[in-house]
Amino acid sequence: MHAPNTSKTRYAMLSCFPAFFLLLLWGCFPEPTQYTQGKAEKVAKAQKRSTSKNQGTPQRTPKASKILELMALQHLPSSPRAFKDVQPKSRLAPMKLHSMDAPTFSTPGWDLSQKSQERFIAHEWGTFTSVQSSIGKTMDGLHHTEEALPNFVHRRRWGSPFRKSLEIVPIGVNQKLETPVIYFYTNKATKVSVEVDFPKGILSEYYPNVTSFRPAIPYGGRQGAVPKGGFLRWDGDVKPGSATFPYVKPDDIWMPSRQVPAAIPFYAKLPRGRVEVEKFIFYRGVGRFVLPIQLTTNAKNEVTVFNNSKEKLPAFLLVVQNGKGKIVSLGTIQAGQKIIQKIPTPVQTIDQYIDEATKSLAASLIKTGLYKDEAWAMVNTWRKSYFHTPGVRVLYVVPKNWTDALLPIRISPKPTELVRTLVGRVDVLTVSEEQRVLALVKTAYTNGHRYVDLKKLGRFAEPKLRRALELLKDPKTIAYCAKQVEYARYYLQ
Repeated sequence: MHAPNTSKTRYAMLSCFPAFFLLLLWGCFPEPTQYTQGKAEKVAKAQKRSTSKNQGTPQRTPKASKILELMALQHLPSSPRAFKDVQPKSRLAPMKLHSMDAPTFSTPGWDLSQKSQERFIAHEWGTFTSVQSSIGKTMDGLHHTEEALPNFVHRRRWGSPFRKSLEIVPIGVNQKLETPVIYFYTNKATKVSVEVDFPKGILSEYYPNVTSFRPAIPYGGRQGAVPKGGFLRWDGDVKPGSATFPYVKPDDIWMPSRQVPAAIPFYAKLPRGRVEVEKFIFYRGVGRFVLPIQLTTNAKNEVTVFNNSKEKLPAFLLVVQNGKGKIVSLGTIQAGQKIIQKIPTPVQTIDQYIDEATKSLAASLIKTGLYKDEAWAMVNTWRKSYFHTPGVRVLYVVPKNWTDALLPIRISPKPTELVRTLVGRVDVLTVSEEQRVLALVKTAYTNGHRYVDLKKLGRFAEPKLRRALELLKDPKTIAYCAKQVEYARYYLQ
């Protein structure tokens, strides 16, 4: 009987150790399906305990392979670079949910009669923003994100606030389409398709997710002209009853839009049986166009509002300075009419001013056909932007035919009632503000600063720098200011 070969035995044991170690390690981690099932059981128990807190089940982000598969089904770019761009900030962060009870039909104009049960109503509100110089020129440079959206909102490109969630930095943006939302009202489950066109711009952010969008923009380019021919399509169901929505904080800009109790949730149908649900359909984007309303200011601190259209425009002048505010009703500006208004020095406290301003604007919105809850949802959404931000601006109610031309919409089935209310916002650069910006640019150049302090410019820094570039005369200062414009274009958020 031969003695055992210890060297061979030792080698065999060592060669088996990696395999044994891998099996042991594998046993410590359950299969993905087992993990999901175990997680689901834990979540189900947690959901029962937290029902009173109006929080639903946390959702795990799908694996990269699954996301790529879904992106391909939705005609999204599937390159590694594109995949990286559309990832949420934290793939492991759970999504909290809001649970809301079935809506109560308390909105004025809605009833539960037999006739109303056969109705299908759609109401839309939204805003678009522009900046005009003291001579009435609509300024470029409005592609920056100033009101951050929740992370669950879909974007054409993730993580690009200085390009409005686009694949490129758009050049020539002079209109910012902000927060159109569409509500539905019906007493029975209805399959709904919605298509929105934006001929003079592009729609870059939306929720729930869409089934298709246009145009395609290839990756790789750093900048380019404002894309045109924007298009989005949603397919889903409008179903009465309680619903669960993605979680947002109470003070989030998203929350006021949900404060419309009678609106019926929209369930968007997505590839592989997925569903996203929200109280409304949301979208926004950027464009390039000029509307027939012009604002000019002079050294006397007067603003002239010229309605160069064939429509009547209900309008308000808002002034916010040094923590105080003032709203002035300009009445209804007739077609072809010019109104000269002294820019008042605000004397009201900010709370007094906001109380008056919000009530005035909400009353004007209700006259267009919006329900009271909808009007206040819009006002509260833009409470900070409209009423708190320092500056001089004019708000006006956009005629419906302007809205239909700017954003053609098709809803199937055709609503028995369709209300579309947009508010135009024009921030005007007064003569004194332009001189202040000029002084900042000249001082920064004289002191040898590489960049102008953009924080001192306040909101709409790029349009202000562009206006300074038009007013400067010294070639060296002009070259310096041009560099500031380029810096603001790419890096200003």
